Amino acid sequence: MAAMSPSFAEALVALPSFRNLVTEIRVSQLSDPHAIADYRAMQNVHATGVGLRRTKRGYSEHEITLKLFVFDEPGDRPNITDWAGIPVDVEPLPIQMAQRPHHPPTIPPGGSGRTYQQEHHRPLVGGLSVSPLGAGYAGTIGCFLLRPSPSGDQTLVLSNNHVLAHADRLPVGTPLVQPGREATPTSAANVFATLDDTIPLQFMSSGGASIRNQYDAAVGLVTSPQDVLGGMMCGGLPHKRGALGVPVPGMRVVKAGRTTAITHGVVTAVGVSGVRVNYGTLANPVLAIFDDTITVTSVDHRPFSLPGDSGAVLLEEETGEPVALLFCGDRTRSTACELGPVCQRFGALPI
Repeated sequence: MAAMSPSFAEALVALPSFRNLVTEIRVSQLSDPHAIADYRAMQNVHATGVGLRRTKRGYSEHEITLKLFVFDEPGDRPNITDWAGIPVDVEPLPIQMAQRPHHPPTIPPGGSGRTYQQEHHRPLVGGLSVSPLGAGYAGTIGCFLLRPSPSGDQTLVLSNNHVLAHADRLPVGTPLVQPGREATPTSAANVFATLDDTIPLQFMSSGGASIRNQYDAAVGLVTSPQDVLGGMMCGGLPHKRGALGVPVPGMRVVKAGRTTAITHGVVTAVGVSGVRVNYGTLANPVLAIFDDTITVTSVDHRPFSLPGDSGAVLLEEETGEPVALLFCGDRTRSTACELGPVCQRFGALPI
């Protein structure tokens, strides 16, 4: 795992009081009609965290800052340059979209309309297409987990709640298929698991109030564990079994996803709280707020993730340890939740 610098530790200690400062400024400006510009600037802020300094050339992997995330790049920017001796960096982070394509492409003439990870595969590995039987969308198998049970160890498939359970719309026991919904409808012949458990999602009310989320995750119970190849993602990407890493700013990561296959990125921020995620459409948004998320950007000119990659597990590139679960993005940045607490919630570890 990448070493945690003293400046990162100091920034983590300063983060709670920094968030209190942001809240206090907002409250004070609401009662001060003369601070219109400052008020508008603070309304452009929706999330805070700790991460790498953003420069015109990218990210400085050796400079840790407190982060203020704003909705719009050209919008009003808060005039806060440092807090508790830690520099403050302002960075755009638009409303994130849950990455699940709702309209799979039609089959082109003379082709299957599918990439490798969208085809039928046995044995099963992480990074392949998955969806509930009969669904009109597809996501990604993150990895497989082993859960101890008095009646014998159980093999689970891990992905997002919005992928396996259609954002809590589907009941436990719903059949899951690989491949998921692609150019052709799903088939009962491809059922490999049933929905077993979810971490429920909470959405913003019409008045704007919301219970905060931390994880978008669900697991299915695999019906034939012999069909699973542990320690492997599609494309021959290996990962450690029974081990989990902790994401930190500057960590290089890699993932295998249903849409973009194997891509490489860098963790640019952690502990990002207040992130808005749209589970609907641009015309009819359904918003949720997430805390303690991880922000990742590509290290090359390819997007790190695109719609359909939801559910992919991020691995630390150097060690192969699983560290995070991807669930949304904006085509420039990808947002994930830390994998360790997710596995603890389901009482299971990667195999």
